[in-house]
Amino acid sequence: MNKIHTINLGGHPYTVDEDAFEYLHAYIRSLKKHFKSSPGCDEIINDIESRLAELLQERMQDKAIVTLREVKEVIAIMGTPEEFGADPIDENKFDPEKPRKERSGRRLFRDPDDKIIWGVCSGIAAYFGIQDPVWVRLVFGLMILGGGMGLPLYVILRIIMPKADSAADRLAMRGEPIDYQSIAKKIQDEIEHLSGEFNNPMDPESKQQWDAGWNAAGKGIRTGANLLSGVFQFIGNILERIVPLALKIAAVVSIAILCFFIVSMIFGWSLLWPYASYLVPGVRAASALAMMNLFFLGIIPMVFIIFLFARMYNGTRLPRSLAAGLAGLWLLNLMGGILFGVNTARQFSNHAEINQLVYEGSINQDILNIELGDSKERDDMFTLFGEAWIEDHSIVLPRIPVHIVESPDQQFHVSQNNNASGQTSREARLRANNLRNVARLDGNTLYVNDYLELNPHEKIRNQHVSVTVSVPVGKSVKISKELHPVDGRLDETKNYNWWEMPGKLWTMTKNGLVCPECEATESKPIGQEVHEAVKQALEESGNAVEEVKERINEQNQN
Repeated sequence: MNKIHTINLGGHPYTVDEDAFEYLHAYIRSLKKHFKSSPGCDEIINDIESRLAELLQERMQDKAIVTLREVKEVIAIMGTPEEFGADPIDENKFDPEKPRKERSGRRLFRDPDDKIIWGVCSGIAAYFGIQDPVWVRLVFGLMILGGGMGLPLYVILRIIMPKADSAADRLAMRGEPIDYQSIAKKIQDEIEHLSGEFNNPMDPESKQQWDAGWNAAGKGIRTGANLLSGVFQFIGNILERIVPLALKIAAVVSIAILCFFIVSMIFGWSLLWPYASYLVPGVRAASALAMMNLFFLGIIPMVFIIFLFARMYNGTRLPRSLAAGLAGLWLLNLMGGILFGVNTARQFSNHAEINQLVYEGSINQDILNIELGDSKERDDMFTLFGEAWIEDHSIVLPRIPVHIVESPDQQFHVSQNNNASGQTSREARLRANNLRNVARLDGNTLYVNDYLELNPHEKIRNQHVSVTVSVPVGKSVKISKELHPVDGRLDETKNYNWWEMPGKLWTMTKNGLVCPECEATESKPIGQEVHEAVKQALEESGNAVEEVKERINEQNQN
């Protein structure tokens, strides 16, 4: 069982055992004796102790007590006393294991010995081994004059780069080994340099000009730095007051918008729920699971975004365990959603189109009347985007288009074009062939329903139908006003519009459909219409002036 000691080494408290304390004490005592007659002895010893404290700090990690092993390791790095002529440590009292020596790498410091403003450029030059820091200063000057980035970069480096206060820091800045001999040599060189500066004879007048120039330069630099600092501080004070308030307002508005969006999303999700079983393949339970996937995929990101804005407002954080659970749930639903999406998309991979003949032949008259057959309408919000709704467990698809084309012969032809999709071509053809008829001919009247009703519990697979009426040349069709949408090949020499076709009689010609009972109104250019309107107004004004003149002449004659 060993005793322990609490020591202060380089300004850091350490708990060391008896052997480590004695060994370290013997090392420091030997160094003090060796450097006793050297100038700057106290500074040398302080720097060596600071470096020893740094090396011990790197090796301690989670250890509570410094042992003899750690002390010997750091002394091996610094250098043993006998290597430099000092009194050796009596190794008979301690375990004679000798750890390997290490070499310190370069560290980035500001160089206070070769500075113009803060020593940033000289520190960078020392770190990269550039002999003359003027080149680094030139690069920063070009950056300041060129794009203005040099100045903020210099200020940032001034903040993050520590100052090389000790001899160990200045050695690390140049990548030199940090042992006690290097530290001692560095301090002695600095003392000799200062002594040389003081002993260097200089002409009084030159010295006065030198001092005046440096004082003026330093004053100008300090003034500019203070002015720039004041501007940055002023802007920072304004931003410090405005930015938090603006962020809080933005956070409150964003949270309100997101909450409204979530409510709308839940409402829309509830409207889509009944249609899920008609879209998702499989049983009704699969469609319910798919809708839950859709719900969580949308709602969980909204929760994270709300807590993000709440953190901006008052620092509220989402608990880490809850965040991890929600993230895991979202990923699980994402995988499920991908599976459902791929499986559903496969149901639309093949398409089939089948033409069913409704009627072919002549009719008793030259005019075929096209009337609205069975009709279903629904204008409430419970439709699927206005394109479908559920009625008696069946999907109802509104709006059956009617196309009017020229017949290849002298007979009327009425056909129904059925379209559907499926996972296979056979499935698509079967589904298209099973669509119900929406058109029927009674005498000379063709009735067309305005909806397609699927078979009960049949899935929505891109089913849609249209009716094509082929009219012989010279024959006519009378289209009901209630029937829409209707289109056809209109005579291009006339100024017809396809949305004007319902409610009128149309005759088929070689050039297309014409309307005998209506006169097409040709649209005129806007400039021509304005010109004719102005001309008519001038004519009316001239006529009015002539009437006034005639009345005046009649009064004068009377």
